[in-house]
Amino acid sequence: MRAVIGKRALDKTAASSGTVSRFETDILTRDENIEALANLNSGWASKAVSLSKAKKVILDIDSSESPVHGNQEGSAYNGYFESTCYHPLFCFNHFGDCEGAVLRPGNVHSADGWREFIEPVVDRYKDTGRKL
Repeated sequence: MRAVIGKRALDKTAASSGTVSRFETDILTRDENIEALANLNSGWASKAVSLSKAKKVILDIDSSESPVHGNQEGSAYNGYFESTCYHPLFCFNHFGDCEGAVLRPGNVHSADGWREFIEPVVDRYKDTGRKL
């Protein structure tokens, strides 16, 4: 994280694990921050695509297995993967940018919730003049 912030931060010490933990549990879990984090990738992807001269955008939706160890909230056994996991859904454009992601319980079908997931992504492109 310090390398992302800049060279000056490499010479300084990072926050303690307690400070980072409080930040994750007290600050990031607030509803407004969860919504902002959920929209972060789409904002970056939209900016990148807006700078492109491409006349079309290809979207690809895929699910994935994210195995867990222990009894983590929302995880469940998935017979296809034969593991206890989360079963997130991702959307990437043809440039490789992540347009969105949603964490889902491990026991959902690969296509569960696809329409609700993709509609906001498609809506972002409706007035851009690009073919989807």
